[in-house]
Amino acid sequence: MLRLFFSLLFVFSLSNAEDLLDLNKLYINESAPMLQDISIRRMAGIVSKNDGVNIIVGQDVNSTVSFYMDKKIPKLLPAFRNVLSENGYSLQFKSGFYFVHHNLADEFRGYHTYTMRGDVYQSLKPMLKGLKHTYLPSTNKIVFDVDPDQYQAVQNVLSVVDIPRDVYNFKITIFDIDLDKLNQTGIDTAALGQIVTDNFNYFVSMVNMINLQSVPYASGDSKLSLYSALNYLDQHSIANIRTSTIINTLDGVESVIKNVHRVPYLKSTNTISDAKTQDTNSYDYMDIGLSLGLTPHYLTQRRVTLGFSLNYSLPVGTATSELLPKLSEKSFNNVIRLNKGQSIMVGGFRTVSQTGDQSKIPVLGDLPVLGNLFKTSSNNNNRRATYIIIEYLPGTLSGSYARRSYKKMSKKFNNTMSMF
Repeated sequence: MLRLFFSLLFVFSLSNAEDLLDLNKLYINESAPMLQDISIRRMAGIVSKNDGVNIIVGQDVNSTVSFYMDKKIPKLLPAFRNVLSENGYSLQFKSGFYFVHHNLADEFRGYHTYTMRGDVYQSLKPMLKGLKHTYLPSTNKIVFDVDPDQYQAVQNVLSVVDIPRDVYNFKITIFDIDLDKLNQTGIDTAALGQIVTDNFNYFVSMVNMINLQSVPYASGDSKLSLYSALNYLDQHSIANIRTSTIINTLDGVESVIKNVHRVPYLKSTNTISDAKTQDTNSYDYMDIGLSLGLTPHYLTQRRVTLGFSLNYSLPVGTATSELLPKLSEKSFNNVIRLNKGQSIMVGGFRTVSQTGDQSKIPVLGDLPVLGNLFKTSSNNNNRRATYIIIEYLPGTLSGSYARRSYKKMSKKFNNTMSMF
């Protein structure tokens, strides 16, 4: 709670306090006396005595003023109000008292607020280093503590470099192929790999070669054929579509897509207190699976450079209280260029899982030693491959109007920046 301490001046017109000036005595030697370098506190006392009013002055009021008065000694309160206003204070009347306090609005008269259109403050930060300013990330605003001329110059610069970023749309499809089931259909995957084109007729050809039933997919090698073929393979448990989603990404900002499992593991913490050791067990979680990061950069209206990072992790063994889960990780980073409507497929992540199966004759299969004659065991290896399709969709939300403005105003920008 903010406590305000006031110097209370209950000074009435009939007061004879010696520390207050008697205005009539000022006219003995001069017709237009001047009160020079008098504090506002002292002036409040003079006004209180002359006008017969009660004035409370805040403790933080400490400015000095000089003023002339004519011989009539008029009411000083209106002039006192103007003096306060010029010095950044205000005078308010309440419950029979006048209150002198600091004008907070006047404190901020040198502040200017700029609302940014784009998310570019971090890029502008070195340029603004020499200016008093505060960035408000929640509202994407910058508050400057500068004079009007400086702020006008800053506005001219920001209007050029504060460019809204383009928003890019991508379709991300992540799926697995069961290689064993694929081989059971009689498909020679090695042969298919030799006829793959940019339009992904690999999957369309797989559907044609399976020939289990008629498949409603588009003719030719279009992307519609691709997605129809994937849906068909998914329905027949040959493929497993993990996710197929459309994401919006900002120019130069990384977007992360995760397809993971949260695996719990037990961890132990040792605490030593008063020569005693105490073990505390707790559970923590680790994300295991696929993580894809995309960072687009604008090239032209129809072309984008796409930086992507991929991390694929799988558990190995089981977690224990003494050991974190063992992981097998594959990762890589790359940069590609895509035109609108183009796609790229990333693959090569193969996994092998083992499943055990046992069958036996009841009772006989449970006999010691001899029971092995009446039961059979089998271990199966399941081979799967993971693929990712990244498609650059048409319909990018563009900030090109600002970019064109940037090109036109580049010369003005250089001239304006020279003043800082």
